[in-house]
Amino acid sequence: MERRQVSFDSVREQAKSLAEREYEPMKANLPELFRELDYAGYREIEFRPDKALWLEDQLPFQVQLFHRGYLYEDPVFVHEYTDTHVQELPYVREFFNFRALEIEDFPSRAAGYAGLRLHARINSQKFFDEFLVFLGASYFRSLGMDQRYGLSARALMIPHGPGEGEEFPRLVEFWLRKPAADSKSLTVLALMDSPSVTGAYRFDITPGERTRMKVLATLYPRRPLEQIGLGALTSMFYFGENTQPKPDDFRPEVHDSDGLGMRFEDGSVAWRPLESRPAEVRSRYSAKGLVSFGLYQRDRAFASYLDHESLYQDRPSARMSLGTGFTDGEVLLRELPPKKDFFDNIVAAYVPADSLEPGKAYAYAYTLEWGTFHEEDGPAQVVSTRHGADLHATGKEIFLIEFELTDALAGNQPELSASVSDNARIVEQSLRVDRARDLVLVNLQVVPEKDGHVFLSAGLEQSGKSVSETWMYRWNRYD
Repeated sequence: MERRQVSFDSVREQAKSLAEREYEPMKANLPELFRELDYAGYREIEFRPDKALWLEDQLPFQVQLFHRGYLYEDPVFVHEYTDTHVQELPYVREFFNFRALEIEDFPSRAAGYAGLRLHARINSQKFFDEFLVFLGASYFRSLGMDQRYGLSARALMIPHGPGEGEEFPRLVEFWLRKPAADSKSLTVLALMDSPSVTGAYRFDITPGERTRMKVLATLYPRRPLEQIGLGALTSMFYFGENTQPKPDDFRPEVHDSDGLGMRFEDGSVAWRPLESRPAEVRSRYSAKGLVSFGLYQRDRAFASYLDHESLYQDRPSARMSLGTGFTDGEVLLRELPPKKDFFDNIVAAYVPADSLEPGKAYAYAYTLEWGTFHEEDGPAQVVSTRHGADLHATGKEIFLIEFELTDALAGNQPELSASVSDNARIVEQSLRVDRARDLVLVNLQVVPEKDGHVFLSAGLEQSGKSVSETWMYRWNRYD
């Protein structure tokens, strides 16, 4: 243990100093057996819960560590700190059960770990449940009460062109502030490094019905960066109710998220359903007046998935709320072709308009929340999207969009506002209120006149004022 103060400022100084030097990847120095582990072999290694950090102190948080190996060879160094002292957590093989693995050569005490996970009494006062994981590059994932892991986030994304190799910055060092006996939140500091940029991060984490992460980030580019992605979310969309044709699968839908939502300063909300694509599709949306964006899992009915093992209805949504440092930019949505139901193929991130230059510092503050979201006082939400060919008219596509019937809509008949891009026509549109199911049903019949993606939007109005989310869709008859 060393008598030294650790703070976000000290981590920023370390990141700044690191950016002034050429990038040097950390040496793995990992015994061969661990480097050659496959997925099944890596799962044989488990952290012993009785060795969790702060267990003996009976504090409101506990920390468990991941062993290096398989896909996670690179070292991560973890420290504990207080107001006056700091100590590194050296590698200790007795922290782990190796079960069926026969190991003769273990890593050294200076080998570090692959990552860490946090536990708290999030679901019950009797048990410490895992609620947040930092593992792999700058990835982390979290959840809210009574949920299962789904989508992930990244500390930083460096966008790249189609066919180009992607750079993945790494969180290489963590400092965990020892909590007090009555702490509701935990502070985690982190140092990021990569060939193009370094960074310092502070995460103030409060688990609960929604787990909240207040994030401070300062970036120090090593080279000019035309674009970066902040608050980047990564998810899986294999197929949904709107996918045509569907894979040969017994399940009606398979996804961790079903839509991109964006909320703006004027109270308006845009909803863009996700889709399964045969080739990568990139969509960009202006962030002017943007308050928050997120990837959401709205459909919470088991019957929509019928998967007793994966329980997709329990996957969290994640929302990024903008703080300081966000001036002008756009929300980037990438939809990649799905491979399997465990392959992340959806990315959403805030991309600042201005490039980053070496020798300068760029500071941002934002909040990430994980859980279930429904704004009771907000505009009527989109509930579902379905579409398919009109069997009686060649070349016509029918879109059925369901909005929730809110109290505000129930008293007065809403009006439909819909539009389509110049390469198609809406030949018929209708709106019907289904009071038995508390829904407003919108029917759009669209005929494309030119090849390419067709862009559609629809919303509900009363007295010329928007009272629903704006539904947006990108469709290609050849997808």
